[in-house]
Amino acid sequence: MNQESRWYENKILLLFSLLFMYPVGLIFLWIRKTSTVKKVFFTAVGGFAALFTTTFTFGILFAIFHTTDYYANGMRDYENKAYAQAVHSFNQVPEDDEMYAEAQKKLTEAQEQIKLEEARKESIRNTAYNDLSANVEPLISGQQNYSVLLYDMESPSSGSEDVYQQKYKVVLENAEGIPYDTITDWMTVSDTAFDYFIEDQGMELMGVSDQQVSRHSSPPGYNRYVGNTQYGTWHTDSSGDSFWEFYGKYTMLRSIFGYSRPIYQYSYHDYNDYYRGRTSYYGPPSTTGKGYAYGTGSANASKQNPRGLSAKVQSRVTRSGSSGYTAKSSFKSNVNNSITRSSSRISRSNSRTSSMRTSSSSSRGGK
Repeated sequence: MNQESRWYENKILLLFSLLFMYPVGLIFLWIRKTSTVKKVFFTAVGGFAALFTTTFTFGILFAIFHTTDYYANGMRDYENKAYAQAVHSFNQVPEDDEMYAEAQKKLTEAQEQIKLEEARKESIRNTAYNDLSANVEPLISGQQNYSVLLYDMESPSSGSEDVYQQKYKVVLENAEGIPYDTITDWMTVSDTAFDYFIEDQGMELMGVSDQQVSRHSSPPGYNRYVGNTQYGTWHTDSSGDSFWEFYGKYTMLRSIFGYSRPIYQYSYHDYNDYYRGRTSYYGPPSTTGKGYAYGTGSANASKQNPRGLSAKVQSRVTRSGSSGYTAKSSFKSNVNNSITRSSSRISRSNSRTSSMRTSSSSSRGGK
């Protein structure tokens, strides 16, 4: 038999076998009469090509023959009380599916559960801010600009009277527009308000800047003073990073707000672009790798109030779902639309839990 009659000498057939039957094609490539250099080259090229064609082929076959049971997925999410995911799954059930009618029924139920949950969370949020507003009203009444920070908190010890207390640092401005701060006495709050703000020590809870009201927790000063060229300007350090520097007559703000690190422009822009007026923001990850730059347990909170948290509050913070201050539970951000952040430097979900004193502790709504 002459060599040309041997199939593996046919270049088209050999190429096909290398792409779709690589082991077979490899065998016949090496028994084919050609140079070793060519054999090595086509072995490598054929291997990569075969990997691509195999992956592509199986992907097509999977897409053709695999069907997702959206109804089953929706029921699983519904039973786990992941109602938003359940709504998404039930919406994917096609009309010709035998479970379509049942999926539409469960879709309506899941949507109702979401509405009830949002109403409950909003009720908790209103309770927290009503307590806060009532406590600081004598100080902020008639003030055009102010910032209310959570300075300290204390919870009752086990078996004692249920008295939850907070102290606030209120930043006001005098007639010349120069900021100054005052720290309140202990103020009684509900356990709902206490738990709602339990991760916000050192942060601004509420503020007004040029008649714009903020009712979301944010790093101190971010709402009015940082980024405002009336009070300072951006500078660039030796690494090319922009940081905020207050003008001379406003340098006291660094002490008032407890800044223990530079305020970098990327962090402020992250807050301003994605969080301001929408949900709480805790800044970039801390330099220690434990928690974030602002909020309970941060260096910023410790600098403002060196007393630190009592063991009772430490225990309550841990029970609220943020043990070690490394993660937030799902509370504040759940009330608002979830924010998908584009910054690669800062990634987390801002959230928390609350213990409302009804019959037992229960999860809080979002902030």
